[in-house]
Amino acid sequence: METFDQPPRDPDYSDTFCGPNAHPSLTARELTALALSRVPGWFRLMFSVRQRIAGVLGLKTAHGDGTQVGTDFLMELPVLIDTSDRFRAGLNDKHLDFAIDVEKQAQNVAITTDIWFGQGANRLLGRAYLTAVKPFHNAILRHWIAVLSDGTAK
Repeated sequence: METFDQPPRDPDYSDTFCGPNAHPSLTARELTALALSRVPGWFRLMFSVRQRIAGVLGLKTAHGDGTQVGTDFLMELPVLIDTSDRFRAGLNDKHLDFAIDVEKQAQNVAITTDIWFGQGANRLLGRAYLTAVKPFHNAILRHWIAVLSDGTAK
């Protein structure tokens, strides 16, 4: 079973997206699964492109058993915290390590991404990767917050 070794320092990059929680009876894990169940077509396309490019660069595109990672990948990552109010999972890769955190607050939900860049040339690759995917990262997190806030996002 894959594990996640969170680097023992502050993240090199972190962002948080928040919105009202329209599903207060769901746990943080269930909120994560709900958001991931509603990914738009553009995300599926971008994820497919990411998988192809990542494979060429030697980044992770499959599970330890060889099955391909899907768009619900966050549910398949090593879990760091799984309580009713917080679900945190992460992944170590050669270009960067990241953790994603879904947290139920009083009436809100917050999704935080923490990123630690690799070392040496992989540090540059990690920074370049984040620069390339950041607009899509921001768009999908806004989409997931919309799903959890009012449920209308498809």
